[in-house]
Amino acid sequence: MGLLKANLLDRVRVVKTRGKHQSLGKILPLYFAAYAVLLCALGAFAATTADERFGVRGPLLVICGGFVSVFCRRKHLSQNTVFGVLAAVLVVLVFWVSAGSAEPVPGLLGLIGSEHNSGPGAMLAWFVVIYSFAMITEEVIVFSIVPCLALLGLMASENPNAEIVVYFLGMVLCSVFVLVYDNILTRTPPAKTDAPGSNPADGGAALPGAHDLRSPLALTVAVLGTAVALGLVASLPIRMAGNIIAERAPQLNVPAAAEFSAEVSSRYINQLDLTGAPPRLSDRVVMQIASQRPMYWRAKVFDDYAGFAWTCRPDVRPLEQLSDVEWRVHGIRRNPVSGELGARVPLRQTVRLLDPPIAGVLVSAAEPVAVLSHVTVQQDLDRCLRAADAGSMTSYKVFSMVSVATPEQLRQAGGTFPVGLRELNTHLPDDGNSTLRSIAENITQGMHTQYDKVKALETYLRTDFEYSLTPPRTPPDADAVTFFLTQSKVGYCEAFASAMAVLCRELNIPARLATGFATGTPSTDQSEDGDTIWTLRERDLHAWTEVYFPGYGWITFDATSSRTAHASWGNVAREYLRNLLAGATARTAGPLLILLLLAALSVYMAKSFVWDPVHSSTWWKAQRSALRPKRYTLEERWDAVYARASRRLHRRAGSKLPHQTPYEYAASARPRLSPDVASALDRLTRLYVHGAFRRVGLSDEDFSALRQSAAALKQAISDSARG
Repeated sequence: MGLLKANLLDRVRVVKTRGKHQSLGKILPLYFAAYAVLLCALGAFAATTADERFGVRGPLLVICGGFVSVFCRRKHLSQNTVFGVLAAVLVVLVFWVSAGSAEPVPGLLGLIGSEHNSGPGAMLAWFVVIYSFAMITEEVIVFSIVPCLALLGLMASENPNAEIVVYFLGMVLCSVFVLVYDNILTRTPPAKTDAPGSNPADGGAALPGAHDLRSPLALTVAVLGTAVALGLVASLPIRMAGNIIAERAPQLNVPAAAEFSAEVSSRYINQLDLTGAPPRLSDRVVMQIASQRPMYWRAKVFDDYAGFAWTCRPDVRPLEQLSDVEWRVHGIRRNPVSGELGARVPLRQTVRLLDPPIAGVLVSAAEPVAVLSHVTVQQDLDRCLRAADAGSMTSYKVFSMVSVATPEQLRQAGGTFPVGLRELNTHLPDDGNSTLRSIAENITQGMHTQYDKVKALETYLRTDFEYSLTPPRTPPDADAVTFFLTQSKVGYCEAFASAMAVLCRELNIPARLATGFATGTPSTDQSEDGDTIWTLRERDLHAWTEVYFPGYGWITFDATSSRTAHASWGNVAREYLRNLLAGATARTAGPLLILLLLAALSVYMAKSFVWDPVHSSTWWKAQRSALRPKRYTLEERWDAVYARASRRLHRRAGSKLPHQTPYEYAASARPRLSPDVASALDRLTRLYVHGAFRRVGLSDEDFSALRQSAAALKQAISDSARG
């Protein structure tokens, strides 16, 4: 027993002192591995958001944090001191930026060098940066894995690319090393201690060496290598199957396959659902386009509206090959009566893809006429481009005819449409909707040209509706455009573009919905041809309306409102729950169960860590006793009347001493009182003593007499004070 007790005491002494007395040389491997974990998490964030300034400053700050943490450890500074200094610095920064900016959070993030100024990812990234300055003890170093794992998991949900896999594998390897090495340090006695067992010769644990780490690290490398190999082998057929399903699911009309296709990519599919939520888009750069002018970069066109979704014709055919790298687009009309080349100029675009195009879809401006590519290029019935081998496509050049038609030219457009075009692009389910037709006619009342009517619809949607990425969900069996125009009046770009296209069709104006990318962000650099380089990110995905004008072709109109809907947190949460419950299926049951589990866990945590400690505290017991209505006995009520009445004499005659009887107190107070007050006090004292000794048989008349005597004493004191 004595030996066991000594070993336990030695173990406790080792654990308590290891953070203070472990030599820096033994701790440095733990520091290096932990900071590698931090850098992997920040690298994943920078790669997802394409935030170049943060990608440089974030790791530099983390490295500085490592030097600060080691310095604080050598100076034996406490953890609370370091966290307190960091908190003070943050408070000063917030107040400093708030004093000179109406938007303190973007201003603060801009000050410290982040362009990604919203969302939980940015908060986690800067938490990791700040955390790196306070990694003094081993416990804090090991805990750094938790926020880094949360940050990388959040970024992986937005950026399932190869760089995320690299960062993840690096984090796993370094995290395993941190856990293994920390366990070895825990079992190793601290340096320069007199604790028994610190000497290996005495049977104590040996200092950590290469032989201690060889086995766990070898196991880690073996497990990770097997996982990577299996992942590469398994991911190839899964990816090929996903591409095939994404390509053919709408044609086969298989609901499960179409649903999986939508999950693979919400950007390039042959069916655009209007009843769900918008895709979650990051700031990750997906392509760069060199062009002389900004354009809407079209990827897909949808011309069949079904009330809840848009669909497009999936048929494709190869372009006409002019040479090994040159392809010509079919179908551009040059007829002077119904052609599409009126008021159009050529535009060259050089596209550099940072990711392989999903489902092979290639973007271009307006109407492409020729493509330069080493990969076979195809086109659909709406002259949208697609690569036959998307995996090997890294860049291409496309020449388009873009419209420069003026409003006056479009007002004078003729009324002769190509055969079949008007019937296809004015079709509506059930031959239209009377409510929508009435709205369209009221907006365009008194207008005679097609252009003026289209502009009136565009202005109406831009001014009377609001933009939101969390709009109300369309109820089941309801028309999406009707719900948007008459009830919610809040939506994202697809709702605005759909509403304008449907309203145009209600007026027998050919219109369709186009998806692709907005113009993007211009760069200060230029291409070899002297064109401006436009950077396109995921968040630049957009939808707009195209209207056909005879002689001029399809003209772009963007009805998306710049008015942002500002919803409160309560409304957002309520709408989210309503949408979740309304659309609950076997696939969405998981988030609902997780939400219920979190709610139950929150209630349990509040009960365990808030209610139970407070309920069992002495303070709460005292407050509960004070809040409860107390039932007084007859004796307590009798004593209370005398005590309240005699308390009024304390300022004139002094307080009643504990050893004094009522008669003794009255006798001692009489010389300092006026005759009327003394007489009233004597009468009160006699009644009180008489009832106090009786205690039994006190009637309401007795209480009334005592209260009247107390009131007479109060009145006598008041009269004496005025006299």
